[in-house]
Amino acid sequence: MEIKFALIAMRRSNRYLLLIYPPRCPTIIYLFFVRVQSTVFQPTLRRTLATTRYATSHEWVKLDGDIATVGITDFAAKALGDVVYVDLPEVGASFSKGDPFGSVESVKAASDVYAPVSGEIIESNASLSDDPGNVNNAAETDAWFTKFKVTDKAEFEALMDAAAYKKHTETA
Repeated sequence: MEIKFALIAMRRSNRYLLLIYPPRCPTIIYLFFVRVQSTVFQPTLRRTLATTRYATSHEWVKLDGDIATVGITDFAAKALGDVVYVDLPEVGASFSKGDPFGSVESVKAASDVYAPVSGEIIESNASLSDDPGNVNNAAETDAWFTKFKVTDKAEFEALMDAAAYKKHTETA
């Protein structure tokens, strides 16, 4: 289900007025005041309402039809430190949920990246080969890792939403 919305204004204390309207019935409008307490989630507020989910292994997934765009979260990027290398899979490779499909190396550590959903790789972000540091600047936007053709959408639905992921990171 697609949800259209507009971020109307930023107010004091990280409060936003959010206007939400269903695309097939533009006369129905919902207004919400949203309070965002974590600076990690402020830049991603626009994208997380309906189509972005998170894995416990700190990958995010944005679903558009049966195409899932996958990357690591801002939380993971900050924990890793300065990223110096990203290893991505070849187009056409298939992975099951939980399989490692790539890796990230930083000045502090190296970490595998796991497939949050099952599917076939249809595209990898080649720009990360030239500029792996972009993961630190735009982990949940421009620094996506791969695009999967999803084979089981139920796996996507089973992942955490933004609120559950935030809670998960606070207890980690």
